[in-house]
Amino acid sequence: MTKKLLFMVISLSLGLSQLTKPGYATDLKSSHEFTLIGKVIYIPLEGGFYGIEERATGNKYLPLNLPAAFQQAGIEVQVQANKVKDISGIHMWGEYIHIQSIEPIPPLSTQTQ
Repeated sequence: MTKKLLFMVISLSLGLSQLTKPGYATDLKSSHEFTLIGKVIYIPLEGGFYGIEERATGNKYLPLNLPAAFQQAGIEVQVQANKVKDISGIHMWGEYIHIQSIEPIPPLSTQTQ
C-alpha cells in the first residue's frame, strides 16, 4: 500500500510541476490585455461551444471562462480580456482568451435616420 501511495504522490507532484511551465495556468493572465466589442455566437461543432466575434474586425475569440449568464447566442458584449498563448484545444476556432470583465451592451441599431 505504501508503494502505491508513494507512486501517487510522485505522479501528482510531477503533474503539478507542469502547471508552472509556460503556456499553462500561470500564463492565463498575461500582459496582452485588450478590450473588444462583439457578439456571442454558438458554434455547433465538436459538441458545441460559445465564442465571441468582434464587431469591428470579425476576429474570433474563444473564451476559456465565459460566464453562464452570457452563454446565449446573439448577446452583444464588451469584454476586457487577456490573450492566452501556448494553449491548444479541440475546437480549432478563434483565439483563446481569458475574460477579466464582461458586460452586455445594446446592439447596433439597424435603422438609419
